[in-house]
Amino acid sequence: MLSQRNHFGKIGKDGIWLIDEMKKDKVNTSSILVDDHHTGNAIIQVDKNGQNSIVLFGGTNKEINKTDIDQMLKKCKKNEILLTQNEISNIPYLIQQAKDKGLKIYFNPAPIGPEVFSYPLDLVDLFIINEIEGEALTKESKPELIIKKMFSQFPQAEVVLTLGEKGVIYSNQKNHYEVKGLSVNAVDTTAAGDTFIGYFITGLTENLSVPESLELANKAAAIAVTKKGALPSIPYRNQVSSGN
Repeated sequence: MLSQRNHFGKIGKDGIWLIDEMKKDKVNTSSILVDDHHTGNAIIQVDKNGQNSIVLFGGTNKEINKTDIDQMLKKCKKNEILLTQNEISNIPYLIQQAKDKGLKIYFNPAPIGPEVFSYPLDLVDLFIINEIEGEALTKESKPELIIKKMFSQFPQAEVVLTLGEKGVIYSNQKNHYEVKGLSVNAVDTTAAGDTFIGYFITGLTENLSVPESLELANKAAAIAVTKKGALPSIPYRNQVSSGN
């Protein structure tokens, strides 16, 4: 979740090192809770083409309760952006309470699962989805049909559909933008989606246009896939600017 670049979440005592790592990069960690459960983590496999498959252990991500959410939302203000993925507990409550507070809801339904269909998705302002998530939500496989079906189901929302090496599509009821993918030597796609999302929203909050934000995010994600690992692969802003 994001509020004035405030990172909310919950870790176990075994995950304190994560806070230390984020502090090195000046991430606001003041709202990260610590409890006695194990920190959520992932087992990641990468094939010879750099594509990944991930097995998730929810851990403390699944221990976020309604009281935690209420405390988090007290730090948020009307019209701020709240970004959430499908890795934590009580998402329906989070979306409803955030909407009631006047926040803009940006939702990335990863990892996609059947529980997503029970969420109040009609309250989402912007969906950020890949082709797999798009097909799960719409039962369509072609990008143009995914976009069309998303609008028929969620006419209130904007949609960002990432297409990997083929680029990205943004669409709302008035505008449609497409950005071509960049040709790079992909060694590990882990964290590419997270990198894209972070840079795209950063662009918007810095008053870049949607096309400019897409270009920024697309470039950052392209750099990320050229490096191994998750956190180590996410480029700094100066690296994106220089193309390294």
